[in-house]
Parts: sequence; C-alpha cells; structure tokens
Amino acid sequence: MFFLIYFLGIKIKFLGEARTQWVETEKKEGQDGKTEEERKDVTGHEEYFQISYYLLGGANSGETELQPGAHTYPFTCALPPTLPSSFEGEHGHVRYTIKVTLDRPWKFDQDSKMAFTVISPVDLNLMEKAREPEKLVMEKTFCCWCCASPPLSVIVSLPVKGFVAGQAIPLLAEIDNQSNVEIEKVKFQFRKHLAFHTMSPRMTKKDAKTIGELAIGPFNKTEQRTVRNSLDIPPLPPSNLDNCGIIDLHYDLMVNYVKFYV
Repeated sequence: MFFLIYFLGIKIKFLGEARTQWVETEKKEGQDGKTEEERKDVTGHEEYFQISYYLLGGANSGETELQPGAHTYPFTCALPPTLPSSFEGEHGHVRYTIKVTLDRPWKFDQDSKMAFTVISPVDLNLMEKAREPEKLVMEKTFCCWCCASPPLSVIVSLPVKGFVAGQAIPLLAEIDNQSNVEIEKVKFQFRKHLAFHTMSPRMTKKDAKTIGELAIGPFNKTEQRTVRNSLDIPPLPPSNLDNCGIIDLHYDLMVNYVKFYV
C-alpha cells in the first residue's frame, strides 16, 4: 500500500561551527565555614557560516503532493574559503553538517541530518618559516654532593621546520657528554599540543601527548658522538585550525635524556 505525502516544502540547512566544553571544579567556602566544591560546565562556541534555503516549495507555499517512489533533488552550497578543518577532540570539535527538513502542515516536521568533512589545505612551500632550518640545543649539568660536573650537551639540527604527516624527520644529533655521568639514552619526542578555550568566562584547558619517539644511546662518560637518524611522523588527520579561535593545535619536537641509576 502506498501513501501520498503532503508538505509545504523541503528545506536544507548547512552549518559550520566549533564548540568546546568541559567541567570546571571551583572550591568555595560555605556559610558554615567548610570548603565546598562547585562544579560547572564551561563552553565556547564559534559559528563560521549558516546557509538555509528551500529545495522545493516554501514556508508560504501551498501544499505539495509527493507521489510514492524515489525522488532526487540536486543541491549545491558554496563554502567560505577560510574555514578551519574538521576536528574531533576530547573537549571540543569543529563540525560541518547538512540538515534536511520536510516541512509538513499541521504535523511535526521530519528531519534528517548528516556530517561532512572539510579539509583546509596547507602548502608548506608557501610558508617561508617552514622552509627554514632549525637547531635545538640542550645542556644539562649534573650535581653531586660536592660539586657540579661538566655539562651534557646535545645539539640537534633539522634541515627545515615544516613537515607533513607520514614524512620522516631527518635528525643530526651532536652529543658531547663531558660529564661524569653515563647516559642511558637521549630521547626525541614528537608531541601533539591542544588548547581548548571558552569564551565567557575565558578559560583554557591544555593537553599534550607524545605520538612519536626515537631513542639513541647509550653514551659513556666524556664521550663525544655525532648521530644521524630519522623520526617517523605517524599518519595524522588534517590539522589546519588557523581560523578557529577556540581550539589551537600544533606539534613540536622535544629532546630529553635518561641517565643510568646505580
């Protein structure tokens, strides 16, 4: 058995937005003098665009009869050129959605919603700073009960500052262990940094995670050595959030050491 459907129109809505949210705990002194914890949700929101129009009919149109069967209605939407990439995080997201509404007279509207992905491209060839070489310097002095030892010096040279997902970072490390301490390993950590912001009140929640690591060593007392190696960058989703004001994302390379304990 087939049924006819009567409606005023079919409306489509495009929405691009970013949201952040988490729970903050604040300690306050109650009337009895005891310290109490107050939990509250803090949120942030940015809207990048919202476009709505009727594919068929309209709010002031007469009723339209929809015959049984499959019906196809093509549609388009021109996206703004400076959108941040789609992103999903623990405390926030950037999402783009399409919502289709069947506007029915005297009845509840029928809605269908789906998400789509936006990738904001980054061309490192157009970024002057990304093409510049970089040098990381770490120097550590070890103290004993009587005096400080000469330092452990690590100098790491990179050919450029900018890399893409799936690429290997070539490392040139000059290790000069002038100290009297044996070093088990020198670690290179590729880290992901996220910062989520709320608007009112202005608050920030930060998160750092190591997503790639390389270790070299050991290094004896007073040893000097130059090491060439590479650190693989794992596959990562598009991360261009330059035009998002409430979520920041960047990556860095950290140099650390682990010494032997006797």
